[in-house]
Amino acid sequence: MIRQVLAGPGPPVNGGAALFEIADLRTLWLRVPIYAGEAATLSPGRPVGVETLSGVSIGIARPVEAPPTGDPLAATVDFYYEAPVSDHRWKPGERVAVIMGSGGASATLRSVPYSAVVYDIQGGSWVYEQAANRRYLRRRVQIHHTAAGTAYLAAGPAPGTPILVEGAAELWGVEFGAGK
Repeated sequence: MIRQVLAGPGPPVNGGAALFEIADLRTLWLRVPIYAGEAATLSPGRPVGVETLSGVSIGIARPVEAPPTGDPLAATVDFYYEAPVSDHRWKPGERVAVIMGSGGASATLRSVPYSAVVYDIQGGSWVYEQAANRRYLRRRVQIHHTAAGTAYLAAGPAPGTPILVEGAAELWGVEFGAGK
């Protein structure tokens, strides 16, 4: 398919200049711009999950070798992946969500259900640790990243500590008198 015509009838064209672009839509690539300061912490050689922006899973995309590209004004570098074959009807230029791992860090980090995390007015993140029956202590946590309803913690309660999973926002409201 001709994707873009770069020259038209009439004006002269320089030697070696492109006249048009041809696109093969049988194999599509995803270009994923990554903040340059974070690129070293990611694993560009590993497959990634692809979802629509509404959260519907499309499939797994495999990395492809491509010339290095980026955008210095946005401070990003680009990773490229072959779009998964699925029932999804891809459109050139379509935006999708790409779920990337951080070099296997998820396997070594502590995790809690994201529903257990509450945020203070300054953006600090907290969970409620169960101290006794119907008694909870609020503990500060530092979230490394979130994925699929799970918060992976860089700092927080020790592994195995019982955490309040449902009702954390309500308990926060009781503690601070929200809604009054």
